[in-house]
Amino acid sequence: MSSRHSTWSVLLCNYNLPPWLCMKRKYIMMTLLIQGPKQPGNDIDVFLAPWIDDLKTLWASGVDVYDAYKKENFILRAMIFCTISDFPAYGNLSGYSTKGKKACPVCEDETHSIWLKNCKKTVYMGHRRFLPAGHSYRKKKDEFDGNTEHRTMRKRFDAFSRVENLNIVLGKRTRAKNESIWKKKINHVGFTILETFRC
Repeated sequence: MSSRHSTWSVLLCNYNLPPWLCMKRKYIMMTLLIQGPKQPGNDIDVFLAPWIDDLKTLWASGVDVYDAYKKENFILRAMIFCTISDFPAYGNLSGYSTKGKKACPVCEDETHSIWLKNCKKTVYMGHRRFLPAGHSYRKKKDEFDGNTEHRTMRKRFDAFSRVENLNIVLGKRTRAKNESIWKKKINHVGFTILETFRC
C-alpha cells in the first residue's frame, strides 16, 4: 500500500502444449508491460485495444506460419481460453463494479451484504445458499447473521445480455443508466490466456 509505483503485465500462456510445459517460463509470452506511477484502471482498455485487434485476426482469418519441424507452412489460429487476474483487475477488465453492496459477480443484484458500522466495511454473508438444501449450517443462526438460510444459489445467466446496450469510449468512464453494476462491454475477447491450434 505504501508503494509509489505500479507495473502491470499481460502474459500469454500457450495451452496447446502438454500440462508440464505450458506454464514453463520459456513458453510464456509477455505481450504488455504497463508502467506506473499509477495503475491504468479503466484506461487499460487503451493499452489492450491493439492486442485485441490482433487476436480477432488470429481467430477470424489466422496467420500463415512456418513449422520448422515439419518444414511446411500452416495457418495458425488462436482464441482466448480463460483469464487470470486478481479481483480489482477483474473489475477493470470486465467493467463490473467490484466494490460496494453488489460486489459479487456471480450473485450480482442478489448479493447479500451487510455494512459493519464499527469497522466501516461491507461484508458478504450469503454464502450458505450454495450449500445443499438439507445442510446443517443452513439452520444455524448465532454462528452466522442471526437468520436461517432458505435461499438457493442463483440460476445461470448470460452476462453479455446485461451489457449489449452499453455504449463505451475506450479509456473513459461511462455513466451507465439506472446505476447499472456493469460499466463497459467486452467485445467477446478475454485478456490473458491464449490457446493456439492448427488448421
